[in-house]
Amino acid sequence: MGRKARSTAVLIVLVVAAGMPLFGQSTLVSAYRSGKIVLEPDPGFGRDIDWASVVLNFANDMTVAPDGSVFVANNREHVILKFDPDGRLIKTFGRKGQGPGDFEFPANLDVLDIRTLVVGEYPGNRRISLFDFEGRLARLLRTNAAAFDIAALRGNAIAYTSWTFGRGDRKETGGTDHHQVFIKDALDGREVLVADVSIPYRGFSGGLRSDGSVCGAVVIAGTSGGDLLVGDTRKAAVEIFGPAAKKLRTIALRLEPFPLTSAHLRRYKALMIRDLKNGPAASMPGFDAMIRDIEAATWDDIVDGHLPLFKDLLVDDEGNLLVIKNTDCVRDCPILIQAYSPEGAFLAEFELDPGPFKVEIDYRFRNLCFTDRGIFGMFPRKDDPDEIIVLMKSALDQRAKRSSSSSVRRTAAMYGCSPSVQCP
Repeated sequence: MGRKARSTAVLIVLVVAAGMPLFGQSTLVSAYRSGKIVLEPDPGFGRDIDWASVVLNFANDMTVAPDGSVFVANNREHVILKFDPDGRLIKTFGRKGQGPGDFEFPANLDVLDIRTLVVGEYPGNRRISLFDFEGRLARLLRTNAAAFDIAALRGNAIAYTSWTFGRGDRKETGGTDHHQVFIKDALDGREVLVADVSIPYRGFSGGLRSDGSVCGAVVIAGTSGGDLLVGDTRKAAVEIFGPAAKKLRTIALRLEPFPLTSAHLRRYKALMIRDLKNGPAASMPGFDAMIRDIEAATWDDIVDGHLPLFKDLLVDDEGNLLVIKNTDCVRDCPILIQAYSPEGAFLAEFELDPGPFKVEIDYRFRNLCFTDRGIFGMFPRKDDPDEIIVLMKSALDQRAKRSSSSSVRRTAAMYGCSPSVQCP
């Protein structure tokens, strides 16, 4: 091939590559680096389902299995729902009760060793159930402490968080919570304490207290290799432990504290008062004094130091770590997510645009899953006055994915090279 022909070939490759992900760059990472992902629902996913009858709520948790099945914990009905990759409801299992295979408020889901569904429930029950993907009970585990969140690891290990109260110096205005992380062997039942983090909280009259959204919390997730991620939302770091509870390394996060402003304080107090007025506390004696106490509170009455730096940790299908940032925004806040490689290298920061949905991010449950099949979530639509929650699937970028794949194949065929390696 002459010099002119070679130059033309290189130019064609560069032009094609300018409109598609780099060779070796995944669809997920490419989407993250685009700067914004819009939740645009796949119209063929979950078609013809009467979502009002499914009775989902914000306390539900979900997970996507390797075969594309989607499992949802129906907290209100005490059952697990299984959907196929196209969003068709194909199975419901479990019932309210204390026996093997029964549930009381199932709230946490994960997949163990590719083939086992792990289900956590009401923390006070101190139990974790293991099922095959057809809903048959495989094992019932008893935990030594109340289990609030779970993460499946490799080698039949399951991590869970627990939360206990311990009084601090401020006996009249608050105390100290102890957030603990345990790893349990699903075969022999042994447990090992991995982390014990003390987080101060503030108290108000009537036993009311500030929560993890302002005080901080400990969150966990399993890596694609079966290790454990542990994050204290007040700190810009995530620790990694092996299934045997040995600390392996620390990932530094690109997060910094932001000032506590009066606008934040007004918003937090307004949300707290709204929830109280709409809940059972409104009929309790001393409710008016509780409201006055909140209205008079300053930031020093609510939180030590600064607000949490992030809200939660997720791991996508490729093992990339997703850190959902906290921001200094007060109203109509963007959802900002930082992506890190499995090795801890910073990849990108992007915005998750809710599109037609009302998206709520809460460290107490997970309603987002990032997979190479797309993004799955559970949210109500903005135009729904009843705010009925639906299970949705959003493509990362179907048009770009199709054009990129075909362009790579055409370019590879043109120059006789493999799509998995860089063409000359």
